[in-house]
Amino acid sequence: MKHKATALALIALLMGIILMPAMPAQAQNTSSLPSLTLPVSGTASDGSNVTGTLTVHRFANQGGKLVALGTLVAAVTDPSTGTVQNVATRW
Repeated sequence: MKHKATALALIALLMGIILMPAMPAQAQNTSSLPSLTLPVSGTASDGSNVTGTLTVHRFANQGGKLVALGTLVAAVTDPSTGTVQNVATRW
């Protein structure tokens, strides 16, 4: 009797899976995913001062290596002239 109940439950489960309507695949909306924003500051190779924020949106596998993908928004200041150049780049 116990085996009949188990068999019927298994058949019902399998029928439910087989008859379940297929759901279309949807792309993930990256704008709703959490991101990590970090302050950045430092000196560029030419001596310019860099300050801004680095936002990591997601991680990916590129050529077998783990990479972070995100946005850098910064101000680059030339110390000799005081000229500021704003930079925004996605990587």
